[in-house]
Amino acid sequence: MNTTEIPAHSHQLNASKQGGFQFTPVDYYLLTSDITLYAPPSAGNSAMAANEVSNTGGGQAHNNMQPYQAVNFIICLQGVFPPRS
Repeated sequence: MNTTEIPAHSHQLNASKQGGFQFTPVDYYLLTSDITLYAPPSAGNSAMAANEVSNTGGGQAHNNMQPYQAVNFIICLQGVFPPRS
C-alpha cells in the first residue's frame, strides 16, 4: 500500500510549554525539554501550525490478494499408480 491507498485520516499531536518530568510517553504530552520529555495532559496545550499535522491518505482502491499456492493432489485409492511394468 502507498499513501494514496490508505484511508484518509489525521493524527493529533499535543505539546506543552511547561518543562517535562517523565521519561515514558504513556498518557503524557511531548515537550521541548532536552532532559525529560513528557508532561501530564493537565499542563496545557500549545497551538500547532495547521500544516504541521495534516490529513493524509487518499482512500483509493488497492489490490488485496492474500498469498496463495495451488497444490494438486492425485491419490490412488486402489492398486498401484502409476502401473509398474
